[in-house]
Amino acid sequence: NTAGLVVNELSQADTDFRVESNDNTHMLVVDSGLNAVGINGTPSRTFHVRAPSDTDYSATNFLTASSIAISNATAGALNYASILFGTETNGEVAIGSVQNSSNDAADFVIATRNSGARGERLRVLANGNVGIAKSDPSTALDVSGTVTASYIAASNSVFTGSGGAGGIALKAVYG
Repeated sequence: NTAGLVVNELSQADTDFRVESNDNTHMLVVDSGLNAVGINGTPSRTFHVRAPSDTDYSATNFLTASSIAISNATAGALNYASILFGTETNGEVAIGSVQNSSNDAADFVIATRNSGARGERLRVLANGNVGIAKSDPSTALDVSGTVTASYIAASNSVFTGSGGAGGIALKAVYG
């Protein structure tokens, strides 16, 4: 190497690398024995980030003081930031946030790869509506496709529709 900082390039011994600050002796740790990186603590996994404080949960803290932030600094509608999980070449799942078309809120999205085809599978709008196989859910739960359930409980609800294609089929079961 001709540039940068190299730690333990020629040695066979496991040598850890650590960055410290006045208040934190483990700001950044590279554990050579585990081949792991830790931020704000010693790693116990390949990449381990410890929350910097013991702040109790609140929606505000959760959004403004998260342990990891992945963001897209580009302004405008439909921008996104995501994390991709992959296995070899065909297994992919991405989670992330997508700026809505009005450019005033972000939606949570899960996308997967199925037989080579990538597509959005689930979206939670900023208002809380959930879409399964729908990117624009108009109700609390909006599903495109068949829903199978072993039990559905409804209270003060009205079922509308009719049996057959596109409708509701209700079957009374007596014990």
